[in-house]
Amino acid sequence: MILITGIAHTGSSILVSLFDELGFSTGKEIFPDRHIEILRDERIQEMINKGQVPKWPRVIKHLGGFCYNLDYHVNRWNWKVKHVIVLVRDLETSVNRRLVKKTVNGKTFGISNKEWISYSEEQKKKLCREHLKDELGSLFFNLVPKDYSFFCMHYPRWVEDSNYAYRKLNTILNIEYDKFMKVYTKIIDPSKVGKY
Repeated sequence: MILITGIAHTGSSILVSLFDELGFSTGKEIFPDRHIEILRDERIQEMINKGQVPKWPRVIKHLGGFCYNLDYHVNRWNWKVKHVIVLVRDLETSVNRRLVKKTVNGKTFGISNKEWISYSEEQKKKLCREHLKDELGSLFFNLVPKDYSFFCMHYPRWVEDSNYAYRKLNTILNIEYDKFMKVYTKIIDPSKVGKY
């Protein structure tokens, strides 16, 4: 099993699509929306609530959820983890991206939305920054003691530099460069990388 985690807005959905095109099971047949994390999907939650064990695909992404609760999920479902891919991007860019896209609110940081709205832009940035550091720090406290095989991939570099992506991913894929490039160029459009 390959788990994808790390910071949001780092190309995780397109990475899942890349694995899917390379023949890995990603749950696409049941969960066609690449943006939805399977563990958050209502149908999966309903199955779990009924005491059923879902048929897990070979590749699962769960960004912040794996950062904080990786061991919980692995132990609960007895997953055999082969690799963990950690997607990261520049800290300040991540902070600004979250604020621009409004993907955070008071609940994200354990405060009321009323309090969140009252914060200055700098206060909001500071909370986002500390949250991201905590997220990645928590992940490494999960990864290292269990000796999971993992590597980090930097965004947007991995979608702009095919050689970098190949070098990183080939530790898992072990495929010829030409085959990888054929799929990579089909799936990834570097012109769609957001500039923030």
